[in-house]
Amino acid sequence: MIQIIEIFKQAEQGFCKPFLCKGDDECFYYVKGFIDGQPQRSDQIREWLCAHLAQALGLPIAEFCIVNIPEELFEVVPEDAKKLGFGPAFASKRVTGAVWMESHTMSNIASKQLAMDILLFDYWVHNLDRTIGNPNLLVKAGTQQVKVIDHNMAFDHEYNDDEFFTYHLFRDYKDQLFNDIEVRAKYIARLDEALAVFSLAKDSLPAEWQWLDIEQSIQVDIDYATVWAILNRYQQDQFWSMK
Repeated sequence: MIQIIEIFKQAEQGFCKPFLCKGDDECFYYVKGFIDGQPQRSDQIREWLCAHLAQALGLPIAEFCIVNIPEELFEVVPEDAKKLGFGPAFASKRVTGAVWMESHTMSNIASKQLAMDILLFDYWVHNLDRTIGNPNLLVKAGTQQVKVIDHNMAFDHEYNDDEFFTYHLFRDYKDQLFNDIEVRAKYIARLDEALAVFSLAKDSLPAEWQWLDIEQSIQVDIDYATVWAILNRYQQDQFWSMK
C-alpha cells in the first residue's frame, strides 16, 4: 500500500474536500479520509466500489487506489491537515494539467458515446451528483481527455428517476440510450462484465472502513444487499423502460 509522506492543501471542489498529498512513490494524490475529524467510511466505500465498476464498464476514471496515512505523520502535520485523519483512505491520482469541466464546454469535449456511458453508469449506481453546476469531470488542458471522478454520493437512498433525468449533465441523451434495442443489448453485455468485479472490490475493502468511529464500536451504515439489488436492476425490463 502506498504510504502518504506529505499533506498539502485541501481541494476547493467537492463535498468531501480531499487533500492533495504526496505518496512514497513520488506521485501526487487527492485523498479522501476524515471530514472534521470524523471517518467518512460510507463515502470511501462508495468511491471504492464505484471506481471498480466504472473502470470495468470502460469509463475513463482517474487512477485510484487505497493509500495509508501514517499516524506518525498525522501527529506532526499542521492542525488544518489533521482534518484528513489517518489510516487507509481512498485516493485518486492527480491528473496533471487537469481542469474542472465547465458546462458550456462539455459539448465540445464529451463524445456522444462517452456522454451516454456516463449517463448510464450514474443511472445504474443511483448517482445524482453529476449536474450542470457540478459535473464531477476533469479535462486535461488543451485536450479532449476527460476523467470521471467523485462517486461518494452513489447508491443514494433518496434517489428518484425524475430528479435524475431532470438535472443530470447528459440528460439529453436519455432517448438515444433507452429507445434503441441494439444499444440496450450492447450495454447489458458491458454491465454483465462490470458487475463481475463487485465482489472482488467489496472483499478488498480495508477492515477499518467497516466502522464509523475510530474506536470501531459502530458498524458502517451501508447495506450491501441493497447495493447489490440496485446494481442488478439492469437485468429487468423496467430498468430500460424510461420514456
